[in-house]
Amino acid sequence: TTNLLGNSITNANWQFLERGPSCATYQYTNQPTAESYYILGTMLDTDGDDLTDAYEKLVSKTDPNNPDTDGDGVSDGDEIFMHQTNPNNADTDGDGVIDQPFKVYITRCN
Repeated sequence: TTNLLGNSITNANWQFLERGPSCATYQYTNQPTAESYYILGTMLDTDGDDLTDAYEKLVSKTDPNNPDTDGDGVSDGDEIFMHQTNPNNADTDGDGVIDQPFKVYITRCN
């Protein structure tokens, strides 16, 4: 791939095709007429953030060895799936305050 895409395949444009069971056969029709290359990802989640290493390398561009790529205290998986914030930017909304996990406070009154 270095001859095709430079020194990193993660800098190329990628499209996620499908996720399915092991030992299954997939057929893709109507593919682009331009050259296309396919890479098979695994379900491995090295850092335990609920994102597969393949997804982190190819789609979210996060660090598959660090569960909180931007260091804001929210895991990459939670940022993508729960909070819809950017796991590569500690201040997703640009307000000068780093993204924080949602906290629920319960006050008990007697």
